[in-house]
Amino acid sequence: MGKTILLATAGEAKAPICVSAAADRVTRFAASELARYLKRMTGASFRLKKVPSSGPARLPSPALLVGEGALDRSRAGHG
Repeated sequence: MGKTILLATAGEAKAPICVSAAADRVTRFAASELARYLKRMTGASFRLKKVPSSGPARLPSPALLVGEGALDRSRAGHG
């Protein structure tokens, strides 16, 4: 089994939700829905972080990646 990642503790989010700055409307909506449901489950407010679609970017660790743009940045070793 893989490593356990703590998403929230004592009502505090431990990972932002990252989405590409160039993400389409559906992807941005999915990220906001994820934040909404995580808040309902944990009581923590999860921050949405826009990741630049080009150029250098540092992804926080841990982070929840939503959409292909954010995932592509992660795979490229920018985080």
